[in-house]
Amino acid sequence: MATLAENLASLASILGKAFLDSPKYASHPLRACIDAVYGHHLSARPALRDLENARVSLLVANLRQIQGHDRRMLAVLKRQLFTSNEDTYFGVRLEISVAASLIRAGRTFLKTESPDFTIESEPDSVFVECTSIHLTRPTTTAEDLYSKLTSAVRAKGATSYCNARTALFIDGRTFTSIRPLPSLEWPLPSIGTEWRLSYPLPTWAQFWYGPTWRTPRAVSTSGSTLGSMPHP
Repeated sequence: MATLAENLASLASILGKAFLDSPKYASHPLRACIDAVYGHHLSARPALRDLENARVSLLVANLRQIQGHDRRMLAVLKRQLFTSNEDTYFGVRLEISVAASLIRAGRTFLKTESPDFTIESEPDSVFVECTSIHLTRPTTTAEDLYSKLTSAVRAKGATSYCNARTALFIDGRTFTSIRPLPSLEWPLPSIGTEWRLSYPLPTWAQFWYGPTWRTPRAVSTSGSTLGSMPHP
């Protein structure tokens, strides 16, 4: 894991020094994450300091992988990152992580919108849509988690691209506490279709779109896999 100083130098190189210095971005969630590293260090909380710095380190690593693969894709994701706020930052962060994971897996793909990624496969392409749920309290109950997950799934399920070739990735680790989230019974009974969880939160919540469920580890009609995608 890189030090915070190394991460700041990398972010200045990739995102521009203005992002780190300008008052315009003072309340940006990434700036808040960086400030949290300093705050935990000054308050002698090394575990939380290292957790926040690990998140920054992984973001830097993801951005460098995208930068080396496709600078136009990086430019698109940077714009999304710059304009993100507390409601959208973690969804953008998830997109960056997915893009980097696909690059590491050697997949041929495009950064698109609605859904977020188009992955070339035979005989037909497959797709990935990303979203996030906001769990701001470390005391999140199973009922809260259930409600937020079902709301996110229903919202995406109403889109025109909800079909058997599109996977939905949901990020749910949007708070700084390292306390585990509550467990739920799966599949969620009230969603009304065969959406199923493939990884327990808080690592990934991955659902398969459409009436026929398949594992998101085999999101390809040719039988190949996307590979394991570690969470940011």
